[in-house]
Amino acid sequence: MLNTSDKIVTIPTESPIHSPENLATSFNNFSRKSTESVIEMAKIVVAAKKLPAADYQVFCSQIRFDSQSKALVKLNKIGSKADLFMQHAVNLPSNWTTLYILAALSDDAFTSLALQQKLSTSLTGAEAQKLVDATTDKPSSSIQNPKPPVDSPALPTSNQTVLADNRYCIAIHFENTPTSHEVLELKTFVDAYQQRAKCSVAFSKILENMLAELQLTAESVV
Repeated sequence: MLNTSDKIVTIPTESPIHSPENLATSFNNFSRKSTESVIEMAKIVVAAKKLPAADYQVFCSQIRFDSQSKALVKLNKIGSKADLFMQHAVNLPSNWTTLYILAALSDDAFTSLALQQKLSTSLTGAEAQKLVDATTDKPSSSIQNPKPPVDSPALPTSNQTVLADNRYCIAIHFENTPTSHEVLELKTFVDAYQQRAKCSVAFSKILENMLAELQLTAESVV
């Protein structure tokens, strides 16, 4: 028997007639950490993106996200694959970054991976990136590595980060997946040093995704 005290959540369609307040309420209702909820939140962001600019700003304010947040960029991309992802939600992780990476796949490529049982709830961002790279025949590193200057010694690994036109470069390679604390500690150190020295900094795509995920988590608990 239906308990009339249960709260019924109405999932908005993509019609722009929904108010930013209603969209924000629905978004926050899905903010618990589950794959289905992440997909529903992503659908709401897609709908909110179709609002007039001023209404979209209201929506972002009410969900406590900056309108230019990378988190919303990710959710919008995930939302573009919402129907497909929902069909396989039981075999997908709830991590926003991992879903965002998988959203780069074509529908056929994603379905093929699902049929091959290569998707799982424990899939990490690094593993997802490898699946995407293998499907698109791209190298696993998302950072392009220009040839170092002639008088500059090459770094000893193929997965190096060399900054063009700089004689002095440093690359940090994690042998294992770094923890959130390690990534934030590195980012804090690099930001502080970058303010004191004239240097350029480049993070791999996977680390950039991790940082965006940490930022998203911090914003969602404010």
